Amino acid sequence: MKYYISICIVILFVNVGFAQENKISLETRIGVSTIFNSPALSPNIKENIGVVILRSIPIKKNLYIQTGLGYDLSGYRYSEDWDIVESTGSYTTKISKHYLTIPINLKISGIGKKQESSFQVGLFYSYMVAQIAKTKGYIDWRDERPDTDLNNWENDTDVLPKRDRHDFGIEIGFSKKILSIESFNLELGGYSKVGLLPTQANPGSLNISGGLSILLIRKK
Repeated sequence: MKYYISICIVILFVNVGFAQENKISLETRIGVSTIFNSPALSPNIKENIGVVILRSIPIKKNLYIQTGLGYDLSGYRYSEDWDIVESTGSYTTKISKHYLTIPINLKISGIGKKQESSFQVGLFYSYMVAQIAKTKGYIDWRDERPDTDLNNWENDTDVLPKRDRHDFGIEIGFSKKILSIESFNLELGGYSKVGLLPTQANPGSLNISGGLSILLIRKK
């Protein structure tokens, strides 16, 4: 774990010879996430939030390489209902995955008539530091069982796998400047991420997330 965090810190603060021209930005994200094409589950969407600190390294005018360090909370939820001889009931399980993420993007700025829009596309690597399963459900027994404690239940379980901690994929994003405040620009945009590494529990599946983003970018 310390090894991966050390790599993240080095990548975030490394100076590639353009220190005076580098731009630092803070991006917050809110959206939804789920698993696509899962043969084992029929999952529903779950909220997705994240924050990332980015360093933009200029290549040429309006063209940058971006890298940094981020935190991402994603996952999915699934549920099941049953109606059998002994009982009826249902339960819902929400899987929350906590990741440290390193993006490497190519960013184009100065798009549009007013040159206030930007677009980025690239790759990301994520390392899962925690995974929590929260289950809530109920059972309605057909016969009377007044002494049972299983009619309703709710629990949290740390289910961090020894494997499947790594994810690698593609992300794209866009933004538009909406406000300029002294040394900073405030931009509103959107993002989408597709994780390409299936897990052992869900082989053949893809982790997908997307939503809105707010960026605070330091000017030169």
